[in-house]
Amino acid sequence: MSSLFRAVQLGLLLSLATAAAPVLADGGPANRQGFGKRNAEALSQLTSRERQGYFNGLRGLERRRFDQRQADLSSLERCLNARSTSSITCFQENRQQGAEQRLKWRRDLQALRQRYNLPAMPEREQRSGEHHWKRG
Repeated sequence: MSSLFRAVQLGLLLSLATAAAPVLADGGPANRQGFGKRNAEALSQLTSRERQGYFNGLRGLERRRFDQRQADLSSLERCLNARSTSSITCFQENRQQGAEQRLKWRRDLQALRQRYNLPAMPEREQRSGEHHWKRG
C-alpha cells in the first residue's frame, strides 16, 4: 500500500473520528444533553443494510469535505503568494469560505440523518473571540 494512500486513509479516519465525537458524546451544553444516547438508540434500530447506507453516505460527505479542505489550502497558498493581495484579505476570505462550507456540510449531514430517521443534531454554539488576522 502506498504511503500517500495510507496518509489519505488516516486523514479520512481522523476526520470521521472528529466528526463522530460530538455525535457520540453525551453531556455538554444543555441542547446536547442526551443526544448521544438518542443517536445510539436510533442507529441500533436501523437494519444492517440501512446502517451500511448511512455510513457509506457519511464517508462520502467526509471525502468531499477533505477534498474541499485541500482545495481551500491550495487557494489560500496561491492567495498568499500573490503580491497584489494582502495576507489579511486572504485569511478573511479563507475564513468566510470555511464558514460557508461548514454550514453546507451540516445541512448535508442533517439531510443524510433525516433520510435514515436519525435525530437531528443539536445546534452548535457560536464561538466568540477575534482572530489575529482581523484588524481591530
